[in-house]
Amino acid sequence: MMSVDIEKSSFNDDENKADNRTEESCSKCWPVKTDDSTGYMLSSFGSGAVIASNFFLSTAFLELAKREAGCIDEDDDDEEYSVCEKKVYGFKPASLILLIPTISGVMSAFLLPVVGAMIDYTPYRRTLFAIFSCILLSIQGAQVATMETTWFIMIILQAINGFIFDGVSISRIAYLLEIATDVGEEVMTSYAGYFNASFYVSQLGFIITNVAIMIGAGLDEVGIARIAQGFDVVVSGIFYYLAWTFFSNTEGKELPENDSLILAGFKQNFRTIKGMYQHYRSTLFLYFIAVLFQQTGVQTFTVVANTYLLEQLDFGGLSVSIIFIVVMCSIIPGGFLGSFVTRKTDPKKAMILCLTCFIVANFIGFLVLNGPDKKNLVYIFAVIWGVLIGWCYTTDSLLFSLICPKGQESEFSGFNQYCSKVLTWLPPLVFTLMFESGINMSWGGVHLNIYLFLSICFYYSMEPWEKAVLNGSTRNKITDTS
Repeated sequence: MMSVDIEKSSFNDDENKADNRTEESCSKCWPVKTDDSTGYMLSSFGSGAVIASNFFLSTAFLELAKREAGCIDEDDDDEEYSVCEKKVYGFKPASLILLIPTISGVMSAFLLPVVGAMIDYTPYRRTLFAIFSCILLSIQGAQVATMETTWFIMIILQAINGFIFDGVSISRIAYLLEIATDVGEEVMTSYAGYFNASFYVSQLGFIITNVAIMIGAGLDEVGIARIAQGFDVVVSGIFYYLAWTFFSNTEGKELPENDSLILAGFKQNFRTIKGMYQHYRSTLFLYFIAVLFQQTGVQTFTVVANTYLLEQLDFGGLSVSIIFIVVMCSIIPGGFLGSFVTRKTDPKKAMILCLTCFIVANFIGFLVLNGPDKKNLVYIFAVIWGVLIGWCYTTDSLLFSLICPKGQESEFSGFNQYCSKVLTWLPPLVFTLMFESGINMSWGGVHLNIYLFLSICFYYSMEPWEKAVLNGSTRNKITDTS
């Protein structure tokens, strides 16, 4: 997604610069030891709160869509539950909500290469982080006005905000490989757990706080969604601002002759793929294909879970909030479990084991949890899924940071983010088509295993871990031949 035309220097010089950055940065540090890693952790807190606030918003969207479709009769408390089959704006309410990530995913697939080029070819990575953060929080603030007369407009804004959030993510993730270079493999293994935990601790704290407000103030799903959006503007705004103060300024690379920022990202994606196929075919090339399918499956799971619980299992907004608290509590130890399994094996084996367990949990879970009479079993699977999500993301961050050759940190980070987003529109679309055709939502959940299985195949095809790490620690063959 970004340029390979960088100034070549010896790895000894790179290591000396890294050591100097580490020593100079430690005066500001807490659990992590460089300014960029501190900024990354703070931005993880901010992003976690955004995700949690949007959980309440999607619950409100479904509630408002069902009201307009005529599926909710507030005067008939004895009405037997059934999945809402009526339509609003041409779709069943649940399908309409699932189209949000589909639209966001398509926008990201087409626009993230442009964002990546701006990050790589200009000295404004830190500035872009601030700009995307401000746009994101501005839309969050506007969504405080979500109600019966505005909910469809807010859905459109939410689809746009999905792409904006990806812009925030790609600008902060661009720092990740540079952090790994600064601190080394052993320290980065621990940092992966901290980064993952900060993201989910933020989500957990945000959900618990808003559930307490919901209970104390007697708010319904729509009322708490408004509160959550406003609260997030303050919370995420503070963390994003603090992260911005820690992130370092970067120098942009020279834009190739006759290229424009709009097309440079797409052209560089092609050059990167070609270079990886030629020089890192059994490591980076296979890794990024594995990430494409892995993230497609895992991210879709977190997106559809809320709608599935509300529509298929007939949970209320408060009950779903409690379930997600269970998931968040399980994700945190899951992250440290991922670090533990990685130390006992290696990141490649740990990821394959994690995804295998995920497939088993999905297959059993979605087929068993097929109706409101199975509500009590949800909490057991919430723990299992939470542990697996934490394990997956921790291991993936570590694996990525250790196998990438040095010299193209921003580019590889951007390309990784692109691969994690380019197909995320597909599973929600398939899920929607299946649901609109009358197929039980459980099979929509089971179909996510296809993507996870394909990911396992590509991870398995990678060369042994020791060789993969060695290739990542040597001179970048792609830049040497560009």
